Amino acid sequence: MGKGTVYIGVMAAAVVVLALFGFVLMHPETVVDLDNNTAAVKVPFHNDTNAAHPFLLFHDIKETPGYQQSDSDPWKTWEKTVLNSANSSLATDFSSRWDGDYVSVRAVQASDLALAYQITGNKSYADGAREALLNMDLGDAPDAQKNMSQLLGYCLAYDWVQPYLSAGDDAAIRDGLAMLADKAYLGLNYNNTRRSLIKTVDYHLQWYPIVGIAGVTLSDYTDPNNLSLSSGPYEWQQAGTTDLFVNDSLHNYKKSLVSFQWDGEGNDLLGSYKMYYIDDLMWWSQIYTHYYGQNFFNVYPAARDMVMSDVLLSLPDGYSNDFVTNGNVLYTYHAAFGNLLSDSDREVMQYYLGSIDEDLLPYSRTLASLDAAGPGLLYLTYRNYSGVTALAPYRASLLSPNSAYQVLRGSWKSDSEWLGLVTYDTNTLSNRNNAHHDQLSFEYYGHGDLLLADAGENRLALDKNYGAFESSHNTVAFEDPDNAFSVSPWSNSTARGIFKGSDGGLATAANVSSIIETSWMEAVDSNVTVSKVVKDGQYASMSLSSNISYERCILFPENDYFIVIDRLEGSEPWIYRNVFRPSSLNIVPTSDENGDKVYTEEEEEVGHVVGNLTIGNNSSSWLYQPYKAEVSSGTATSSVTWSTTNPYGKDVELLIYTVPSSEVIIGKYVGRVGGYNAQNEVYSPDVIFRSEPCESLYRATVLLSKYTTEPRKIPRTLDVKGNGNAMAIDSRGYTDYVYTGKGSSSFEAFSTDSDVLFARYTDGSVGEYTMLGGKSVSYDGKPLIVSNDALEYFTLKQEEKGVTFKVKAGRSTQIRLYPAMSSVVSRLKMDGRSYKFESTGDGGLLIDISAGEHTFEI
Repeated sequence: MGKGTVYIGVMAAAVVVLALFGFVLMHPETVVDLDNNTAAVKVPFHNDTNAAHPFLLFHDIKETPGYQQSDSDPWKTWEKTVLNSANSSLATDFSSRWDGDYVSVRAVQASDLALAYQITGNKSYADGAREALLNMDLGDAPDAQKNMSQLLGYCLAYDWVQPYLSAGDDAAIRDGLAMLADKAYLGLNYNNTRRSLIKTVDYHLQWYPIVGIAGVTLSDYTDPNNLSLSSGPYEWQQAGTTDLFVNDSLHNYKKSLVSFQWDGEGNDLLGSYKMYYIDDLMWWSQIYTHYYGQNFFNVYPAARDMVMSDVLLSLPDGYSNDFVTNGNVLYTYHAAFGNLLSDSDREVMQYYLGSIDEDLLPYSRTLASLDAAGPGLLYLTYRNYSGVTALAPYRASLLSPNSAYQVLRGSWKSDSEWLGLVTYDTNTLSNRNNAHHDQLSFEYYGHGDLLLADAGENRLALDKNYGAFESSHNTVAFEDPDNAFSVSPWSNSTARGIFKGSDGGLATAANVSSIIETSWMEAVDSNVTVSKVVKDGQYASMSLSSNISYERCILFPENDYFIVIDRLEGSEPWIYRNVFRPSSLNIVPTSDENGDKVYTEEEEEVGHVVGNLTIGNNSSSWLYQPYKAEVSSGTATSSVTWSTTNPYGKDVELLIYTVPSSEVIIGKYVGRVGGYNAQNEVYSPDVIFRSEPCESLYRATVLLSKYTTEPRKIPRTLDVKGNGNAMAIDSRGYTDYVYTGKGSSSFEAFSTDSDVLFARYTDGSVGEYTMLGGKSVSYDGKPLIVSNDALEYFTLKQEEKGVTFKVKAGRSTQIRLYPAMSSVVSRLKMDGRSYKFESTGDGGLLIDISAGEHTFEI
């Protein structure tokens, strides 16, 4: 991963000093670089260990937003909910046992009673909380999660009721909490016996924050009764801070715990499973901020990135994408962190939450909501954000070498063009995402609909294969023409997809080699070396007889449409498949007709996406073909059309146009789209372009969507002299050219040795072009650019005011550039500063280029 910016300060360590009243912990405020697992000390901060309870979230409840605004909603409702729960709990005899006597229920009752005492001053609530705390050893804890909520609830209850306790009760309860915290801390690595076991969402990401809360709650605890404890407040606080965000001392990997779950941009590597731990981070971030006097997000910006990532990753309609376990759902929890966000982040939060239409997708739902941590936290910390201005993020796309998921977005309108690309490079030690074989796959949204969806994680209907295989992704797959793979049980084909990995490690990691971000072109270029494919199941792989080099490049010219470049290079013949999954958020839902909660083909219970498919000029009856049966269209074509009606009621058409023309195969499979429920696991078609056996394939595909009332862009295949494929796209006012190949090639009036070329011809000249790889581009026999060495990329746009170009060079080199205005060039800037150039003598400019990325203005 790349390096982030670190606030440089004086390096120091946390120091524990045993004082008269307990531990005095020096806890430095740090700005943490998740990528490097380092921390730079910003301001040393001494805990006031003699502070009187309550101090976790307030010293005086009259300071809190809920108390101050208890006459108005939503605080009025939250207070009523807390008091109703406390009133119900008054009848509980915490010294006895009962059916369904879970520690999690007891702890919630205790915290509600204690908070009710703080709100009302009614000692009956305090007596109930006291009794619950004195009996915290009772109750069943059938799993780790309930143990965890026990510790959280009792810490909160103790902080809020402590002023009411006698000295004897206080001492007994503190000992009980310390034993619970010690047990929880030792459980983080099974008392140091399982230092290689990481279970982030199911266990560790929930426990580390709560153990940190216990460390703060008992920060002055000195074990006066010499209990058999193996840890103390310092270790517990460290679990929630340094171990969680910097370097996890409890495991062997020398990296932070969160780096197993979040990439360098804060994206959750499992997709939807932040719902498991978001409530614990809500409590911990607020308690940390109040107790240490430092904003949790300023100290640990990775947590802020995680919270805000939902915005940049969302589809244009505000629902989530389908990465791994995601499923076109809503995340609306962000305002629970609102007081920790910067002013600009709060404006984005308001925009995002205000743009969501919860009724748009009738079979979807919210997975992580504002009240995920319960009404008590909101009552104490939630502020009035109604006066915050709603502003869209300043950037629409998320392109980063540190991200496992790249997003290209045209705008923040609900019918914007949008594409998400998987560039996964983190070993999470989990089958759930490592063995979700979606490497370099994408999904595409345009004109208000998800037109090429990933299958997500189908787990309820028919095969329930969790969307693991190539038939569930917009991806590539391989056939061996000389030694055919066996027929797979998931697709009934002899094709195999890229094996991404398993809980044993990552087999095929993606490398993001180039990112282009200019006003006229966005692009991301990524590659993998494919040495293994899926064998006979999700967790098994087999090695190819020789490696295949695979590069996928996405180009997004002028926020207009997407170009998908697939470059597959082998040393022996393969049959290459390009898989596309036409879809829609408009579905006929799956239904349980006989009420047995089993969704079968025979009962005709499985629904489908709404859409009509045309292969070339021939209509396809995809919905009526057998499930998991590949049917050849009998046609070699470049053109596939998908027509549907988006959730807004508008008719939409997607034209997939690809070169070279290939045989088209149609499959029918189940995927999850438009939500997270059984109703959303529906049939959709797979459209497969299947090549002839060849060592290498250079394929260019354009995704051209439109409302049916809009004019069409007209693509056409171009003859290429050389080793590659090209097309032209005719539109009103311009013609675009797209090429990918190897070595020197020519098509129409263009000649190039680039790997990828996009050019826009308008007003009688080539005023815009982008080249990846290669040294030169010529048009009509005249050079546009000539470089002494191959460039990683070069992109240029010429306008009336001048020429702007951006270049990335792997080494210092020299280029000859021939803009139409070269005869009147008076000044050149590189990266905003004046820069020297010379004339070539033949109408061009001679410019020295240093290694790296640079922007030039003529």
